[in-house]
Amino acid sequence: AFGFERILSMAQDELEPFLPKLLPRLYRMQFDPSPMGQTMSVIWKGIVKERGQQVTEKYFSAIVRDVVASLGDRLWRTRESACHAGADLISGRPLEQVEGIMEPLLQGLYRCMDDIKETVRIAALSALRRLRVITRRMMDPHVASLPKATAAIRLIFPLIVKYGLKSGAEDVRKFALNQILELSRSGAEALQEQAIDLILVLIDAVAASQSSSLDYAQFHVSNPDA
Repeated sequence: AFGFERILSMAQDELEPFLPKLLPRLYRMQFDPSPMGQTMSVIWKGIVKERGQQVTEKYFSAIVRDVVASLGDRLWRTRESACHAGADLISGRPLEQVEGIMEPLLQGLYRCMDDIKETVRIAALSALRRLRVITRRMMDPHVASLPKATAAIRLIFPLIVKYGLKSGAEDVRKFALNQILELSRSGAEALQEQAIDLILVLIDAVAASQSSSLDYAQFHVSNPDA
């Protein structure tokens, strides 16, 4: 890795045409669970140097495509690294920049949460928890403006229902329902457009909890304003 970094420092111009294919893969491979991840981080820093954020912004779309595609890869290490990379990629970004990728990213992460490999499931859960914090901040009218919070809920609420609550995996459904309950508490004011859908979702959840092994207490809404 250090030898490659030295070569890169002497061949920046020659390397430039290959960056659109090289950087998206390198970005994701920094999160590889093996020691190779550390190696890729060294190579990444050797390429981008002080232009780190600028490079990420420039190749953002290409990085997103690689991460989303990797969430469904046949290799578990690739899926696991993609979970972490996806959460890292959208951290701190405004809704306008991530709204186009939120659906495939959430779909892939919910699917990985039911993965056959335990470490992939853990990585997906970690990424979804991180995204939950990010999206909760986007949808909180006390943090963002009410119009922005409403726009964020309009985008994300249907995705949680579609890919989370309607998942065939019980753990995924539980997690998605907890997301919705959190939104109903922190972003109740911005949820007015989805009020009817929210009520129907909660009714369905209660019905499901009574007809399965799910615990009804997990679905009880303590906030009457929600």
